[in-house]
Amino acid sequence: MPKGVLIISDTRETDLKGNITSDQKRKIVNIAPFCYLATAGSESTFYAARILRNCLYNKSSIESINKNVLELYKKVNGIYKEVNYHPVGPIMLAQYNNSSEKFKLFHIDPQVNDYECLTEATYLTSIGANPFIRQNIETKIKKLIAGLNKNINSDSIHEIIAKNVHHYYKRLSIPTIGKNIFVVYLTTNGGKPASANFFVNQQDQLFNIDKSQNSEFITFKNKSN
Repeated sequence: MPKGVLIISDTRETDLKGNITSDQKRKIVNIAPFCYLATAGSESTFYAARILRNCLYNKSSIESINKNVLELYKKVNGIYKEVNYHPVGPIMLAQYNNSSEKFKLFHIDPQVNDYECLTEATYLTSIGANPFIRQNIETKIKKLIAGLNKNINSDSIHEIIAKNVHHYYKRLSIPTIGKNIFVVYLTTNGGKPASANFFVNQQDQLFNIDKSQNSEFITFKNKSN
């Protein structure tokens, strides 16, 4: 994004049998100020992110955070593969570096590099178990951005893209992918880092989410009719 990094996830959780257990599952965790970790695959990726938040929040530099992310996920992935015979799942890391005043977006696919290094995404990337969905959503976002032209610099561009992604999710008939989305937009305001966190339900209602909220499930007050 011209003015920051946009991260979007669905919020569905299913059990091992494919039964839906929640449609408000948090998959993007704020592990440090203006540093967000998005998870996919096994729920072990989410719990590892919670551990990182508990240990690192307000206590570490960007370099230390990146080092600890790699070290912890490499250990978790090693244990997980011993038991389950496949990697634990991919992650995505978005951050703002105060020193360089730049945004960075990284992704790690354990099937490619086994958590050995962070791979920087220069434009658009996605994580998840379904490559068909990932490819389709990337194609749709690229077409959307290409059609926006000068509007790409609009202050509401994050909401425009989020709503389009949401409509795509709603048309899917895949039980493991929900109809709600959680969105984090990492940007700057007045030269200082800022973020917008919001939840959009199946009825297209948007709920701003308190940035200090870090529970396993996203909570908000329903809007009155």
